[in-house]
Amino acid sequence: MFKTDSEYVFDTPKRDTTGGQFRLAPNDIISFDIFTNEGSVIIEASTARERVQLGGRSLLDQYTVRPDGQVELPLVGLVYASGKSIVEFQAELEQLYAKVLVNPYCVVRVINRRVLVFTGNGSSGMVVGLENNNVRLIEALALAGGLQARAHAGRIKLMRKVDGEDQVYRIDLSRIEGLQQANMIVENGDIIYVEPTPSLAREFLADVAPVVQFASTLVLLVAVLSRF
Repeated sequence: MFKTDSEYVFDTPKRDTTGGQFRLAPNDIISFDIFTNEGSVIIEASTARERVQLGGRSLLDQYTVRPDGQVELPLVGLVYASGKSIVEFQAELEQLYAKVLVNPYCVVRVINRRVLVFTGNGSSGMVVGLENNNVRLIEALALAGGLQARAHAGRIKLMRKVDGEDQVYRIDLSRIEGLQQANMIVENGDIIYVEPTPSLAREFLADVAPVVQFASTLVLLVAVLSRF
Protein backbone atom coordinates (compact mmCIF):
# COMPACT_ATOMS: atom_id res chain seq x y z
CA MET A 1 0.00 0.00 0.00
CA PHE A 2 0.94 3.64 -0.65
CA LYS A 3 4.25 2.73 -2.31
CA THR A 4 6.52 5.49 -3.61
CA ASP A 5 9.64 5.09 -5.74
CA SER A 6 13.06 6.36 -4.74
CA GLU A 7 12.64 9.54 -6.80
CA TYR A 8 9.29 10.53 -5.30
CA VAL A 9 9.31 14.13 -4.03
CA PHE A 10 7.50 14.44 -0.71
CA ASP A 11 5.61 17.62 0.10
CA THR A 12 6.82 20.29 2.46
CA PRO A 13 4.04 21.47 4.78
CA LYS A 14 2.61 24.77 3.53
CA ARG A 15 1.26 25.67 6.92
CA ASP A 16 2.15 25.13 10.55
CA THR A 17 1.50 21.43 11.09
CA THR A 18 2.66 21.57 14.71
CA GLY A 19 -0.53 23.09 16.08
CA GLY A 20 -3.25 24.30 13.76
CA GLN A 21 -6.59 25.42 15.18
CA PHE A 22 -9.45 23.08 14.30
CA ARG A 23 -12.42 24.71 12.57
CA LEU A 24 -15.85 23.28 12.05
CA ALA A 25 -16.81 22.10 8.57
CA PRO A 26 -19.82 20.55 6.82
CA ASN A 27 -20.65 16.99 7.96
CA ASP A 28 -18.99 17.50 11.34
CA ILE A 29 -21.06 15.98 14.14
CA ILE A 30 -21.16 17.99 17.34
CA SER A 31 -22.62 17.63 20.80
CA PHE A 32 -22.80 20.32 23.41
CA ASP A 33 -23.63 20.87 27.05
CA ILE A 34 -25.03 24.19 28.19
CA PHE A 35 -25.42 25.18 31.81
CA THR A 36 -27.03 28.12 33.55
CA ASN A 37 -25.34 30.45 36.05
CA GLU A 38 -21.98 30.51 34.22
CA GLY A 39 -21.46 26.78 34.61
CA SER A 40 -22.13 26.50 38.33
CA VAL A 41 -24.13 23.37 37.65
CA ILE A 42 -21.91 20.28 37.55
CA ILE A 43 -22.88 17.21 35.55
CA GLU A 44 -21.16 13.96 36.39
CA ALA A 45 -21.11 10.73 34.43
CA SER A 46 -22.77 7.78 36.17
CA THR A 47 -22.34 5.28 33.31
CA ALA A 48 -20.81 5.35 29.84
CA ARG A 49 -24.18 6.31 28.34
CA GLU A 50 -25.94 8.04 31.17
CA ARG A 51 -25.30 11.31 32.94
CA VAL A 52 -26.73 12.49 36.24
CA GLN A 53 -28.05 16.04 36.03
CA LEU A 54 -27.62 17.95 39.27
CA GLY A 55 -29.86 20.84 38.30
CA GLY A 56 -29.63 23.40 35.50
CA ARG A 57 -29.98 22.48 31.85
CA SER A 58 -27.95 20.17 29.63
CA LEU A 59 -28.35 19.36 25.93
CA LEU A 60 -26.65 16.08 25.07
CA ASP A 61 -27.89 15.14 21.60
CA GLN A 62 -25.80 15.05 18.44
CA TYR A 63 -26.14 17.59 15.65
CA THR A 64 -24.65 17.52 12.14
CA VAL A 65 -23.30 20.58 10.34
CA ARG A 66 -25.22 20.75 7.08
CA PRO A 67 -23.57 21.13 3.64
CA ASP A 68 -24.44 24.86 3.74
CA GLY A 69 -22.42 25.24 6.95
CA GLN A 70 -25.41 25.64 9.27
CA VAL A 71 -26.51 23.46 12.17
CA GLU A 72 -30.00 23.40 13.63
CA LEU A 73 -30.06 23.56 17.43
CA PRO A 74 -32.86 23.49 20.01
CA LEU A 75 -34.47 26.81 20.92
CA VAL A 76 -32.20 28.95 18.73
CA GLY A 77 -32.75 27.29 15.34
CA LEU A 78 -30.20 27.49 12.52
CA VAL A 79 -26.73 28.70 13.46
CA TYR A 80 -23.85 29.11 11.01
CA ALA A 81 -20.95 26.95 12.25
CA SER A 82 -18.62 26.21 9.31
CA GLY A 83 -15.20 27.87 9.56
CA LYS A 84 -15.51 28.72 13.25
CA SER A 85 -13.18 27.40 15.93
CA ILE A 86 -14.62 25.54 18.91
CA VAL A 87 -14.00 28.54 21.17
CA GLU A 88 -15.68 30.93 18.74
CA PHE A 89 -18.71 28.69 18.34
CA GLN A 90 -19.05 28.20 22.10
CA ALA A 91 -19.02 31.98 22.61
CA GLU A 92 -21.69 32.46 19.93
CA LEU A 93 -23.92 29.79 21.47
CA GLU A 94 -23.61 31.43 24.87
CA GLN A 95 -24.82 34.70 23.37
CA LEU A 96 -27.73 33.02 21.59
CA TYR A 97 -28.85 30.99 24.59
CA ALA A 98 -28.58 34.06 26.84
CA LYS A 99 -32.01 34.99 25.43
CA VAL A 100 -33.61 31.97 27.11
CA LEU A 101 -31.17 30.96 29.87
CA VAL A 102 -29.53 32.84 32.73
CA ASN A 103 -25.78 33.38 32.21
CA PRO A 104 -25.30 30.26 30.02
CA TYR A 105 -21.99 28.40 29.86
CA CYS A 106 -21.43 26.17 26.82
CA VAL A 107 -19.07 23.26 26.11
CA VAL A 108 -18.93 22.05 22.47
CA ARG A 109 -17.43 18.75 21.33
CA VAL A 110 -16.78 17.43 17.82
CA ILE A 111 -17.35 13.70 18.02
CA ASN A 112 -16.48 12.47 14.52
CA ARG A 113 -12.86 13.67 14.26
CA ARG A 114 -10.58 10.76 13.45
CA VAL A 115 -7.43 9.59 11.67
CA LEU A 116 -6.65 6.29 9.96
CA VAL A 117 -3.46 4.60 11.18
CA PHE A 118 -1.58 1.69 9.59
CA THR A 119 1.01 0.65 12.17
CA GLY A 120 3.43 -1.33 10.01
CA ASN A 121 1.69 -4.63 9.48
CA GLY A 122 0.85 -4.23 5.81
CA SER A 123 -2.77 -3.31 5.16
CA SER A 124 -3.87 -3.83 8.77
CA GLY A 125 -4.98 -0.53 10.31
CA MET A 126 -7.45 1.10 12.65
CA VAL A 127 -9.46 4.28 13.06
CA VAL A 128 -8.32 6.52 15.94
CA GLY A 129 -10.72 9.10 17.33
CA LEU A 130 -9.38 12.58 18.10
CA GLU A 131 -11.04 13.43 21.36
CA ASN A 132 -8.66 16.32 21.99
CA ASN A 133 -7.75 19.20 19.70
CA ASN A 134 -3.98 18.72 19.90
CA VAL A 135 -3.29 15.01 19.45
CA ARG A 136 0.33 14.54 18.39
CA LEU A 137 1.54 12.03 15.81
CA ILE A 138 3.29 9.93 18.44
CA GLU A 139 0.06 9.86 20.49
CA ALA A 140 -2.00 8.74 17.49
CA LEU A 141 0.46 5.88 16.89
CA ALA A 142 0.29 4.92 20.57
CA LEU A 143 -3.53 4.97 20.52
CA ALA A 144 -3.38 2.61 17.52
CA GLY A 145 -1.32 0.13 19.52
CA GLY A 146 2.18 1.36 18.68
CA LEU A 147 4.47 0.25 15.88
CA GLN A 148 4.29 -3.43 14.91
CA ALA A 149 7.28 -5.78 14.89
CA ARG A 150 7.85 -5.32 11.15
CA ALA A 151 7.30 -1.54 11.21
CA HIS A 152 9.97 0.69 9.67
CA ALA A 153 10.07 3.69 12.00
CA GLY A 154 12.15 5.64 9.50
CA ARG A 155 9.54 5.32 6.76
CA ILE A 156 6.30 6.87 7.96
CA LYS A 157 4.00 8.73 5.57
CA LEU A 158 1.36 11.19 6.66
CA MET A 159 -1.21 11.92 3.97
CA ARG A 160 -3.39 15.00 4.35
CA LYS A 161 -5.72 17.06 2.21
CA VAL A 162 -4.66 20.73 2.19
CA ASP A 163 -6.78 23.30 0.35
CA GLY A 164 -8.41 20.48 -1.62
CA GLU A 165 -5.11 18.87 -2.68
CA ASP A 166 -3.49 15.70 -1.35
CA GLN A 167 -0.19 16.25 0.44
CA VAL A 168 2.23 13.49 1.50
CA TYR A 169 4.82 14.11 4.21
CA ARG A 170 7.77 11.82 4.97
CA ILE A 171 8.46 11.31 8.68
CA ASP A 172 11.47 9.61 10.26
CA LEU A 173 11.02 8.45 13.84
CA SER A 174 13.97 6.04 13.82
CA ARG A 175 16.31 8.67 15.28
CA ILE A 176 16.08 11.08 18.22
CA GLU A 177 16.24 13.93 15.70
CA GLY A 178 12.74 12.93 14.63
CA LEU A 179 11.28 14.01 17.96
CA GLN A 180 10.07 17.29 16.50
CA GLN A 181 8.21 15.40 13.79
CA ALA A 182 6.76 13.10 16.44
CA ASN A 183 5.16 16.16 18.07
CA MET A 184 3.42 17.13 14.84
CA ILE A 185 -0.30 17.67 15.43
CA VAL A 186 -2.51 15.34 13.42
CA GLU A 187 -5.70 16.62 11.82
CA ASN A 188 -9.10 15.16 11.08
CA GLY A 189 -8.96 12.87 8.05
CA ASP A 190 -5.19 12.28 8.13
CA ILE A 191 -3.86 8.91 6.98
CA ILE A 192 -0.75 7.70 8.81
CA TYR A 193 1.00 4.82 7.08
CA VAL A 194 4.05 3.07 8.58
CA GLU A 195 5.86 1.03 5.96
CA PRO A 196 6.58 -2.58 6.96
CA THR A 197 10.13 -3.85 6.58
CA PRO A 198 10.40 -6.33 3.68
CA SER A 199 10.17 -10.01 4.53
CA LEU A 200 12.41 -11.46 1.82
CA ALA A 201 11.63 -15.08 2.61
CA ARG A 202 7.89 -14.45 2.59
CA GLU A 203 8.05 -12.44 -0.63
CA PHE A 204 10.22 -15.11 -2.28
CA LEU A 205 7.78 -17.84 -1.32
CA ALA A 206 4.88 -15.73 -2.57
CA ASP A 207 6.67 -15.30 -5.91
CA VAL A 208 7.65 -18.93 -6.42
CA ALA A 209 4.47 -20.52 -5.05
CA PRO A 210 2.54 -20.20 -8.35
CA VAL A 211 5.49 -21.67 -10.26
CA VAL A 212 5.82 -24.58 -7.85
CA GLN A 213 2.09 -25.22 -7.97
CA PHE A 214 2.11 -25.20 -11.78
CA ALA A 215 5.11 -27.55 -11.90
CA SER A 216 3.46 -29.93 -9.42
CA THR A 217 0.26 -29.97 -11.46
CA LEU A 218 2.22 -30.61 -14.65
CA VAL A 219 4.19 -33.50 -13.09
CA LEU A 220 0.96 -35.02 -11.76
CA LEU A 221 -0.66 -34.71 -15.19
CA VAL A 222 2.34 -36.38 -16.90
CA ALA A 223 2.29 -39.19 -14.32
CA VAL A 224 -1.40 -39.82 -14.93
CA LEU A 225 -1.03 -39.79 -18.72
CA SER A 226 1.96 -42.14 -18.60
CA ARG A 227 -0.24 -44.87 -17.17
CA PHE A 228 -2.27 -45.02 -20.38
